[in-house]
Amino acid sequence: MISLPAGTAQAFQITPQTTKTLTNIQVYVDASSTATGLRTAIYTSSSTGHPYALWGGAGISTVLKAGAWNSITLSPLSLSAGKSYWIVILGTGGTLNLRGQPGTGTNLTETSASTTLTSLPNGWTTGSVSTGGPESVYGANY
Repeated sequence: MISLPAGTAQAFQITPQTTKTLTNIQVYVDASSTATGLRTAIYTSSSTGHPYALWGGAGISTVLKAGAWNSITLSPLSLSAGKSYWIVILGTGGTLNLRGQPGTGTNLTETSASTTLTSLPNGWTTGSVSTGGPESVYGANY
C-alpha cells in the first residue's frame, strides 16, 4: 500500500507507446483512506527523468469514494509517443491510501519534497524516489 499524508504529493511516471489524448485519471482509493479530496495533474519530465513542471490537465475531486475507483476529469492533453510524463496526485483532508507495492517493479514514483502542499505546485521538487507497481493510478480515455 502507498500511504500519502495530506500535504504530500506522489508522482507516477508514464510513457505512452503511441500518441494519445488524455481526458481523465483513474485512481483506486483504498477503503482505509481518510482523505476527503484529491487533486491531480500531468507534469512534464526533466532531462534527468524527474517530474519537472505542471503541464496541464489539472483536475479536482472534492468527493472521494473510498474502496472504489475514482475518475477525475482533465482538460484534454495530447501525449506524445515515447515521451515520459508524470501523473501527480495529492490527497486533501486526510491520508490518501493507494494500492501499490512500493519497492517492487520498474515503475518510477516520487514523492514531493514538501509535506505541506494544499495545491499542486507549478514546479516539482523531489522528496524520495522509488520503484513500485502495479499502481492503482492510470490515465484513461485516450
